[in-house]
Amino acid sequence: MTEINFYVSSSTSNDAIYKLLPSLLERIVSQEHKVLIACNDEQEVNRLDKFLWECNAEKFIPHGTASQEHAEDQPILITNKDENLNLSDILICLSGKQVKDFSSYLKVIDIFEGSEEQKQAGRERWKDYKSKGYDLSYFTSENGKWMKKM
Repeated sequence: MTEINFYVSSSTSNDAIYKLLPSLLERIVSQEHKVLIACNDEQEVNRLDKFLWECNAEKFIPHGTASQEHAEDQPILITNKDENLNLSDILICLSGKQVKDFSSYLKVIDIFEGSEEQKQAGRERWKDYKSKGYDLSYFTSENGKWMKKM
């Protein structure tokens, strides 16, 4: 069964999530996994794509968007569609993005900022997944790093 990890930023800004994503993505890709990042809309896709191109001059984070050529070849694919074009085994859902079927993924990472609205929506998703028997874990950001809480 798919493992689901909740990652909650201590900040109430989506920018904080973006800043914490590169280290998480580097770790996942270094373990030979492919990643699909599910965004809420095309604007978020473009914003995250731009951020990943510009975030680190020393390390390139290999990625692309679903609208670009060779999307299926990308180790990290950013999209707002419910299609696993690059046959990822890890799904990252940003800012409460809901994906209808994630049974083909080994792991789902549900990552969102720490506003009360986002946390409440996250609690509802947690309850739903728990009632369906999923293995759940919870991480928070501390000093720029993710720490497992449960």
